[in-house]
Amino acid sequence: DASVTATGDVTDEADNCGVGQATYSDAVDATDPCSIVITRTWSLVDDCGNAAADQVQTITVEDNIAPTFTVPADDIICRNLDCSYDIDPSATGDVVDEWDNCSASIEATYVDDFTNLVSCDVAGYVIRTWTLEDACNNSVSQQQIIWIEPVPSVVPVTPDTIQCDSTFTNIQLTSPSVFTSGNITFDYTVTTSGAVTGYSSPVNGLPLNHIIADQLINHTNAVQTVTYNITPVNPTACPNGVTQEVTIYVNPTPQFSVNAPDTVVCDGSTVDLDVIDGMGVVEGAKVYELSRIYNPADITVITGQPDGEYDLTADDISDQLINHTDLVQPITYHLVARIRDDRVGNNFGYCDHAIDTTITIWVNPTPNISVVASDSVLCNGDTTVLTIT
Repeated sequence: DASVTATGDVTDEADNCGVGQATYSDAVDATDPCSIVITRTWSLVDDCGNAAADQVQTITVEDNIAPTFTVPADDIICRNLDCSYDIDPSATGDVVDEWDNCSASIEATYVDDFTNLVSCDVAGYVIRTWTLEDACNNSVSQQQIIWIEPVPSVVPVTPDTIQCDSTFTNIQLTSPSVFTSGNITFDYTVTTSGAVTGYSSPVNGLPLNHIIADQLINHTNAVQTVTYNITPVNPTACPNGVTQEVTIYVNPTPQFSVNAPDTVVCDGSTVDLDVIDGMGVVEGAKVYELSRIYNPADITVITGQPDGEYDLTADDISDQLINHTDLVQPITYHLVARIRDDRVGNNFGYCDHAIDTTITIWVNPTPNISVVASDSVLCNGDTTVLTIT
């Protein structure tokens, strides 16, 4: 508005005889559209045609009014499972109502600050600063906050993945995930390779740091697997995380049998005990613990296998038993089947048989007699007496 109302009018026209209203003419220089110069030449003529000297008024028209726009609303978006995310304005909101008093077709631009977005596991946000600038460098800025939810994750922690029959799992459900609201929970299902009981499936809504403590009972003679398929559940409207598998190997109760051809033997006999493995595939080494109970003063055991631990799949027992007395003497064999963990570091030690196997061998003495004659010289027809003990 360059009217005289806005830029000033001549109000003090004077003349000795009579004068009218001052008039003006404008010369506009719009070379710089942001700083338009109007040269206004004022003229005054009295009633007799006498003209006053022209006077020049310079009017500079500048655009100093900032444009306006509506910033998109703050938003929350989800990460993809690979941790990527989409914060394009097509997903988070764009500016659609740019306006300026002078410039047409101006577009708001933005710059993103990622300082507060540091991890795939923890919710963070992007500060998006929208700026709208007109052709005359007048600008306005507004901020939009875009929250980015993490991908839920579960980190199962267990001391060991191999355990003995009828023992308890110890799987702790941990997670680094932190959300804009709510707390992570976990669901899981269970699959097994064979006849194992002691677990529940499915299980839902477990809290952070919950410990899965299932007593797993293996009803077979071989190792079985129990696989927990654990899914981290997002407390927000975003998708759940990647399911993690924890596979527990459950050994069977050690099984074996011991055969003895006879439990009563003669002095000096060799006793062969056949140790028979009763298990299929297991996690660990199949062994048995051997111990003998006898009186060393009465019996001597000649053996290549002193009391100790032996390979259940290969080592039988062969003892020569010598009785030094005149009476039958017992020797009792105690055998315990075990599964031994040979891994380096933290391991389960042994899986033991529930009941010892005991076999008692009775060792007869060497038969021994004495014969005493009443006389060693007799007459014809005499009677001799032989006393046998």
